[in-house]
Amino acid sequence: MGLLDSKKRVLDTIVTAEGRRQLARGRMNIRFATFTDQDAFYEGDNVSGSTDTRSRPHLEAFSRPQDMITFESDDVGNLLQFKGSKNDVMSGHVLVSSGSKFLNFPQAEFKRAAQLGLLTSSIDNFKSLYSIGTDDPLDDDMSFTLSQNNISFDVVDKMLASRQGIDVSTIDDVESLMQDRRLSHAPNFKYLPPKNKKTPEDQAGLLLGDYNRIDQGNVLTLNELLADLKGTQRASVKFTETSRDSNIFGQFFDVKNDVMKKLDVIDFGEFIDNNSDSGSKHVFFVGQVYTDSRGAHTFVNLFTLIFS
Repeated sequence: MGLLDSKKRVLDTIVTAEGRRQLARGRMNIRFATFTDQDAFYEGDNVSGSTDTRSRPHLEAFSRPQDMITFESDDVGNLLQFKGSKNDVMSGHVLVSSGSKFLNFPQAEFKRAAQLGLLTSSIDNFKSLYSIGTDDPLDDDMSFTLSQNNISFDVVDKMLASRQGIDVSTIDDVESLMQDRRLSHAPNFKYLPPKNKKTPEDQAGLLLGDYNRIDQGNVLTLNELLADLKGTQRASVKFTETSRDSNIFGQFFDVKNDVMKKLDVIDFGEFIDNNSDSGSKHVFFVGQVYTDSRGAHTFVNLFTLIFS
């Protein structure tokens, strides 16, 4: 850490500890930028409205725990260490500050841990960044309200067997990520048999051989998806109060045996719905990735989100 020359205008840019961690895993994807006025000094001035900072020493930019806004997990859902305003998450265990020590909250007391700030830590960390934003002048109500806050589903083996005709299944019996049609729209999972180079006589390009498809086929259509979900338990939630853009941020967790894991979400994309006034539906698959005995990763879909 050093002092910057107050007589020069300096733009100091660093990669935070969280950024270096994502860069090491090949998951650093810079898509948006925010600006903060955290170190600004405001005062009543008719010209600028801020204090002249040339007489103040300025420290170089540095990484803080608040740089991690969301809970991050590895490829199998294990939560990485997360430092919030009132809690810490380590190896999937929730540690909530109590005086001079951290307490591990079991599953039975998970709701109380949430009330103490577990699930609001992301919001707390984001607020502590003091990002500069603009309020919508046409939106006089900044609240976010749902038609219902809790949903319960009863999932039993008998119900699953009646739909799928399968009483018992193992991870080895479930299709891997390379075969799962929920990922068939992604470039890395497309069926791409090698072809010869196109020529004026052959605009399509001849296949180099007869390669069998080992996946589940083409991408699901909206009608196929709705038919596949027929007979399952469902619930509808209306956003009674939200912004005009309806930008939503959400995280999904599985709490079992006193350990919390973050679930994986597959963005399946938007589909035109001619039978709905909304015009389109955005589909997300929420589940967990497991590793079978062959070392292949398998996605198990727990529930499906459809936004209209």
